[in-house]
Amino acid sequence: FDVPQAPIDEAVKFVRNCYRPQFGAFLLHASDEDYRSRGMAGAGILALAHAGRVEEAETLGRELLRRREDDPVARLNLGRIFRTGGKPIEAIREYKRLLEHRPGYAPAHFRLAEAFDEVGDDRQAVTQLRAALRKEKALGEHMPEAWRMLAWKLATCDDPGIRHALDAVKAAETANRTTGEKDPLFLDTLAAAYASNGQYDLASSTAQRAVDAALFGDQLELVSQIRQRLKLYEDE
Repeated sequence: FDVPQAPIDEAVKFVRNCYRPQFGAFLLHASDEDYRSRGMAGAGILALAHAGRVEEAETLGRELLRRREDDPVARLNLGRIFRTGGKPIEAIREYKRLLEHRPGYAPAHFRLAEAFDEVGDDRQAVTQLRAALRKEKALGEHMPEAWRMLAWKLATCDDPGIRHALDAVKAAETANRTTGEKDPLFLDTLAAAYASNGQYDLASSTAQRAVDAALFGDQLELVSQIRQRLKLYEDE
């Protein structure tokens, strides 16, 4: 479960008011009845981590997992807490444990790829992304980002043993189709894939579309980054 879209401070307030450690869950009040929700518990604990209270979130996350060792979401969330706290190695350990019990579990492969990316292990990141995308429907809302991440790695990785221009283009085109071809980050990735395949005219025009989309969204830092790459494509 992802962190709720409500403001973080409201989520933290909810954590403090509603968490009941004896149940390992939050209590949701509706009429005169209490409903326990592991999903809300996980979301609230993640909200604590994103609010900077990582140690507290780790303690609660471990406790929730201790009570629900067979819950894959609880272990995924604990991994995300570790990553939020700058502990990707511990997150990798948790994701691997999950895959030992649930081989082929796409969300775990995806989160593992993110963690390997954070520690700079491109080869493992690509391996995990490919594993996740073998069951892409199970990724749900994370499926487009998995395709985008794979495309970026295959197009830009320094290791020639990992780069694969044609696969990068295919992955980037798939990613863009899933997002309506309007997301500047996804368009930027597609431009990089075209450039890696020697299609510099397409790379330039796609990068310009990415710039326009980023400007529309007031993403000025991304605009600057894309323009630097656009100049490289135009110079080829």
